[in-house]
Amino acid sequence: TVTDANLYNRQAAKFRREYETLIPKAVGQTPQNFPLLRFSDVLLMYAEAENEINNNPTPSAFEAINQVRRRAFGKLLPGAININQYDLNSSLDYDDFKSELQDERMRELAFEQLRKSDLIR
Repeated sequence: TVTDANLYNRQAAKFRREYETLIPKAVGQTPQNFPLLRFSDVLLMYAEAENEINNNPTPSAFEAINQVRRRAFGKLLPGAININQYDLNSSLDYDDFKSELQDERMRELAFEQLRKSDLIR
């Protein structure tokens, strides 16, 4: 349960420190590798570029964003069923695709220091 006292001390799960083997744990540093550029970021940049250049999303733009979504929903794991369950459909226009892309970047790249530049853009 979350109380008012520990509401602001929550951590992003992808950067948890309880499994670190380095002891003692320093407060301001960690041996965890910080991602500088992720493949999902490249795919999302590609989808955005395709949408902007063609003034409409292309099939390759949909494939790029759907590949990110499939991985996030576990649809690339062995034995996954209904792989296209969370794919974006190709009926989206320029503005709708751009909005979906911005939301996907927000969810996929959370806590990786990229949000501010996305908002400024």
